[in-house]
Amino acid sequence: MSAKIDSTVLAPPTDDIPPGAATQDPGLPSGAGDRESASISSRTGEPSVETADIVIVGARIAGCALAVRFAEAGKRVALLDRGERETDVLSTHYLQDLRLWDELGVLRELHEFGSPPLHSTRTVMDGVDMSVHHPQWPRMCVRRSGLDELLRRRVEAVGVPVRTGVTVRRLLKEHNGRVRGVLATRADGSEIRILAPLVVGADGRNSTVAKLAGSAKYAVTTNDRDAVWRYYRNLPVPPEFQLVRDGRDIYFMVPCDDGLTLVVAQPPRDDPRDYRNREVFEENAQRIIPTLRGLMAAAEQVGDVRQVRRMDGYFREAAGPGWVLIGDSGHFKDVITGQGISDALRQVRMFTRTVLPEWGSPRTIDRATRRWWKERDAEARPMYYFSRSIGLGLPTNSVDIELFRYISASRRRRDNLTLMLRHEYNPRRLMGLPAAVSMVRAASRPHNSVVSVVDDARASLYRQFGRKQAR
Repeated sequence: MSAKIDSTVLAPPTDDIPPGAATQDPGLPSGAGDRESASISSRTGEPSVETADIVIVGARIAGCALAVRFAEAGKRVALLDRGERETDVLSTHYLQDLRLWDELGVLRELHEFGSPPLHSTRTVMDGVDMSVHHPQWPRMCVRRSGLDELLRRRVEAVGVPVRTGVTVRRLLKEHNGRVRGVLATRADGSEIRILAPLVVGADGRNSTVAKLAGSAKYAVTTNDRDAVWRYYRNLPVPPEFQLVRDGRDIYFMVPCDDGLTLVVAQPPRDDPRDYRNREVFEENAQRIIPTLRGLMAAAEQVGDVRQVRRMDGYFREAAGPGWVLIGDSGHFKDVITGQGISDALRQVRMFTRTVLPEWGSPRTIDRATRRWWKERDAEARPMYYFSRSIGLGLPTNSVDIELFRYISASRRRRDNLTLMLRHEYNPRRLMGLPAAVSMVRAASRPHNSVVSVVDDARASLYRQFGRKQAR
């Protein structure tokens, strides 16, 4: 696949890049020793021009993590974000692999938020209860306002200033069409051009860099569910992640920082009930989650109710001449498995391991980013379709329930489920033979006909592997 760039939109006027600036090596001026982007020239009344080794657009999870890794490798990073420090984003903020945070050097600070360590995950499907324990590397739930600020402090500690209130307007290009930097506007309205061998879009699902680069989506999946967030104080729940599915209804609940508990409803999009109504939300939550019964009336709701709709899954073309998309800007999956933050950090780790050793000429950088794109897709695809299968708005069927029983009955299979959520075990290995065993078990139940079980098996395999049912 080749990335597309609309040169009629992106190509700057001939004086956008000062003569010589676009072809010179973007190193620091002689004698400069810091990692900040260096101003090289500016004519009166024109935007200032700076150089860097890499421009990162978006100073959230993926952008900050990438800035840390590149700065620690000695690269000069320009980190831009159009938002201000106090802005927040909607997120499940469930941290499933704390090793990724340890690699960034912020694990101790992460624990200081006071979020209880979550040593177990409990999942209930139509009355079948499964608990998975992970004592060595517990999980945590920390709200995004804290996570983003923590990573920004880490970025600044390695010498990279976070430039907020900066909006990218255009991608600057060489005469051969390769992206060579950005034209951006500061909060005061002044313009700046930053030249670098690589521009990275880490600016979320509605990525500006993706739009400017003409990056196309592929393997798009339609999300069948909405999501409604509420935070509660004084809600005495056990220190574990709980996900409960009852027919088509799904709720999950997890204690997080500042003594709060996050409760999320994920109703099918065709559900006529208004989950923004507190009475509807809490009545259904207490019906579905046994540990909440009788507790919500005395709990205090903190903040506003939040809802998201139409969060479809996708891959985007992730690399082109001089540009890259990372994190949600390049790939987004169903939120039901809470993979987004860990996915972003895994992508950053993979990207730095693939690209930094090849850092050199524009040609070698582009070759390395294209290779990373293929690696990203290969690594992300299994969990992408698994998350899609869990998030479908269909009711559970006989094969789904028997498969869940089969996994829950074995500690080894439960452990493999944990590894799968950390991308260390392929979902197809867990769902292949188990799916066949579950179909046989379901067929042996006296109330199930062979025809109904075969239909259920076809539907389950379609959900697990993302393929069309053959009719």
